Amino acid sequence: MTRRAIEAFPEKEFFEFSIGGMRPAAKLIQEMMDVSTGGVREMAGGEAGEIAGHGQ
Repeated sequence: MTRRAIEAFPEKEFFEFSIGGMRPAAKLIQEMMDVSTGGVREMAGGEAGEIAGHGQ
């Protein structure tokens, strides 16, 4: 589904288009990548890292 969403939006709208004040698609995808990267590192190396942009 993510690939289809990326292909559906022209580049400008992918980074800027928002409905009802929601974050643009690019921002949502970046947040998913930030969360998944930390999880993969923890599974692979056993070290729990911080989620990018979400300091404690």
